[in-house]
Amino acid sequence: MENNIEEYKNDIFEVLLKAEKLEEGSGAYNLACLHSLLNEKDSAFKYLNIAIPIDAKINREYIENDTKLDNLKSDPRFEELLNKYYPKDKN
Repeated sequence: MENNIEEYKNDIFEVLLKAEKLEEGSGAYNLACLHSLLNEKDSAFKYLNIAIPIDAKINREYIENDTKLDNLKSDPRFEELLNKYYPKDKN
C-alpha cells in the first residue's frame, strides 16, 4: 500500500481519525507514520507527541527502527522528541 499511498490516503486518514476520536492515542502513532510517509513532517511530529506518552509499547528503539518514520529522522525535531521522552543515560 505504501506504493499507492496517495490514492488511499483519504480513506486511511478517515479510519485512523475515527479510531483517535474513540480513544485518544489509538490511531495517533499510525497517523504519525502516515504523515511521515507523505513527508508531512509537522503533522507527523504532532501525532508522535500524542502517541508516545499514551502507548507503553512504543519505545526509543522501536521509533528509531521504524522505517515508516525515515522521512523524519534527518529533522532535528526527531532527536529532540526522542530525548524528550527517552533521555539517554548520563552515565
